[in-house]
Amino acid sequence: TDEAKHEGEKIVGMSYDGRRDKRTRAMVPDSFGKMRMRVITEEHESVTEEPSGQYLAHFTPEPPVHPEKPAEKVAEALYEHDSTESLMLLGGDSCNTNTGYKGGTHAHLERKLGRRLFWAICNLHTNELVLRHLIVALDGPTSSDTGFTGPVCCLLSGVSTMPFNPKFRGISGGEDLVSLPGDVVKNMSTDQKACYKLVQAVKAGKLPPELQDMKCGRICHARWLTTAECIIFMWTREHGLTGKNLKLLRLLVKFCLEVYFPLYFAIKVKHSIVDAPYHILTSLRILRTQPKCVKDVITFYVRKGAWYAHPECLLLSLLASSNSQDRLFAVNQILKLRNGDEYGDNSVRPRVTPKLNLSATSLTNLISWKEDEVQEPAFTWSITTAEIQTFVETPYKPPLFSSHTQSTERFPSITFHNKCNITVVNETM
Repeated sequence: TDEAKHEGEKIVGMSYDGRRDKRTRAMVPDSFGKMRMRVITEEHESVTEEPSGQYLAHFTPEPPVHPEKPAEKVAEALYEHDSTESLMLLGGDSCNTNTGYKGGTHAHLERKLGRRLFWAICNLHTNELVLRHLIVALDGPTSSDTGFTGPVCCLLSGVSTMPFNPKFRGISGGEDLVSLPGDVVKNMSTDQKACYKLVQAVKAGKLPPELQDMKCGRICHARWLTTAECIIFMWTREHGLTGKNLKLLRLLVKFCLEVYFPLYFAIKVKHSIVDAPYHILTSLRILRTQPKCVKDVITFYVRKGAWYAHPECLLLSLLASSNSQDRLFAVNQILKLRNGDEYGDNSVRPRVTPKLNLSATSLTNLISWKEDEVQEPAFTWSITTAEIQTFVETPYKPPLFSSHTQSTERFPSITFHNKCNITVVNETM
């Protein structure tokens, strides 16, 4: 089996991703007690080894029994894997089920292991949450039946059938998109490549022929890339919006061009956990240029999604910095934490991200560095104090882990169904 291939290996990083599926076949008793074949809904979790992104395992968590919570059952299933004793990093999405500092899966697994893990929370996921909440606040909430309820975004599902508007006006401004290396382009999806070209074309006000008749990807509320794609594509169409709705569309397009997509592609190119804190600085820099109505909505979610502003993440990046002053700052922080001890403290403590300084321009002033909030990185606590001090002169070589979980999401739960037998469910549907 796939699990057997990794049995006995020392796995340092692991990511997991789950979703509820309705494709699992099961024998279920009907109202008369007769067993019948039905399709049931189950939570399916895929697990990958990091940093390779290779498939590791899959499972369906045991149903929780009150007062247990689903997150605890996911943590139990992860803990049962043979390689968790060597685990140092755990990756996942930023939903509360995963990241709750008391009852999230990450926190439960830490308590089972008796030590802290590095929380590699998906940067792409937190970037999507900002766009999602902006749409909900300014246009209207999402709907499982129609996609969106607002006057602007309710049109997105039909954007590919709208006629091209050769007189559309470009929306310039904002920072340029990061250049894409060949290896990144090779691994990008069709929609990701189209979005990169579309952003540049809309900012320039000229849509190449190959983009004029393109078909946008299907809108999915689990991933918001295609929603942003449809928003900027609609700007080039004959959409029929006027007045305040036209102004709202322009505001959303400008946000996608200046905030969502620049950060999205920056994360795709610089996706190391050491790069992740710098993306927070970028988001704050861009935030300061946005209209007040946008700032009022998204500031809270920028702060909430700043998982890599936690002191252990910042210290890891500062130790690896090319700037000797950054490294000196990090070394001094770690030495202060150790208070003369040879090794660091890796005991479990609640992981709460400090409040961001919205005016920050460097990692050293991104948070207040209060003594009771600072923790040493999970990757350095076992390094001797003498070796920690050498990082003032020579940058720390960071572990090559990604700050997003797209490798885990490449293993859809259909893999699970192909390997499972029919199950029997004892509850009447």
